Amino acid sequence: LLMLAPDASVSLMEFGQAAVTMVKYTSDVTELTKGINRIVSRPGVGSVMAEALEAGNKELAERPSARRAIVSINLEPSDEQSHENHKQIAQSFQKSEAQLWAVSVQRGGLKNSKRDAVLNDFAKATGGRRDYVIGISAVPDILKAYANALAMQYEVVFKRPETAKAVSKIQVGTRQGLKVHATSVPPK
Repeated sequence: LLMLAPDASVSLMEFGQAAVTMVKYTSDVTELTKGINRIVSRPGVGSVMAEALEAGNKELAERPSARRAIVSINLEPSDEQSHENHKQIAQSFQKSEAQLWAVSVQRGGLKNSKRDAVLNDFAKATGGRRDYVIGISAVPDILKAYANALAMQYEVVFKRPETAKAVSKIQVGTRQGLKVHATSVPPK
């Protein structure tokens, strides 16, 4: 992403046992690579992905940005330990106006279908994407596809009349052959 959009900023967070920021927002590929290289496997440790999603959204909501996204990678099976509920996470996505792009490496059955539902629901609702792979070797290509989609964009802006009722959901229509990543979350 940083090679396609050098003015972008990226933060890196891990969510094994606790949601911890490994690298604060940066445009420096070297700094980001150092953080990635510090990530280690923690077998037997429960994850707190929902906590990380809420924390990431909180940080994004405070940052000036034309485009916000959270990209997550998780390994299954995993034991999700977060206490955040669906409504809390939905509110955090609404405040940040971020998209969720999520890839899960399926090495076995799901231990926690609640997390899977969160990733499915919010990837769809925010205009992101949800992918499943069996082998970890497929992840780099998926992340490249995410980066391409996030770096290339057209922004469509609409304004509702002041007399219109508050919008509760956005519906987007497309033409055949056109891929659109659009949120159904109404603007503030």
